[in-house]
Amino acid sequence: MKRPRFIATLSVTARAAALTCAIAVSLAPSARGEDKVWLEDAIGMEVVDQTLTSFRFEGLSLGTNPKKFEEKFPAAKLDNDRPDEKSGLQCYTLANLKSADAAQFYFFDDKLYQIEIEYKNARIDKQGGMEAIVRTLVKKFGNADNIYMNRRTWHQPNAGRRADFYTSATGAQLVVTDTNLSAIIDAREKRTSLEENGEWGF
Repeated sequence: MKRPRFIATLSVTARAAALTCAIAVSLAPSARGEDKVWLEDAIGMEVVDQTLTSFRFEGLSLGTNPKKFEEKFPAAKLDNDRPDEKSGLQCYTLANLKSADAAQFYFFDDKLYQIEIEYKNARIDKQGGMEAIVRTLVKKFGNADNIYMNRRTWHQPNAGRRADFYTSATGAQLVVTDTNLSAIIDAREKRTSLEENGEWGF
């Protein structure tokens, strides 16, 4: 293939410099904050489909039963206001943990189904800032499968896991979910809604 004349006349050094410049431009942050590209997302780490299988939060894994959970976190309180009881979900809340400011633990059929972990800005800044927590996530889970505005998602269907990381003006939240149970819960919630809504005259 014939190259354009202006490319053909460049020296090897000039071509390398042009390529380096093009890569730098492609990785540079956008002017809009929500489109910012973190350098950690460009580390180039190999994506491993099973990285979320071994996820533990303070030693606790998804699938843990309520008894073991209460033994580990006796200060956790049952919060009936958060989940829809008819879906079969139970939620326990806990504040001022060793590694987070708060967390919510959702159980379904006596299995830990979802963990919501909250980090406030003061804690994040003390440990290196938002870039530091993003770098840790990338090292643990690999590059995110999707990045949109203030949300990063790691979806691993083979492992039956999904992690969502949200940032806000006040801090950040990490949500790790057992997707094998998501479809069952969604179907139950939908069925309950269909059974209760509407006046049919019978």
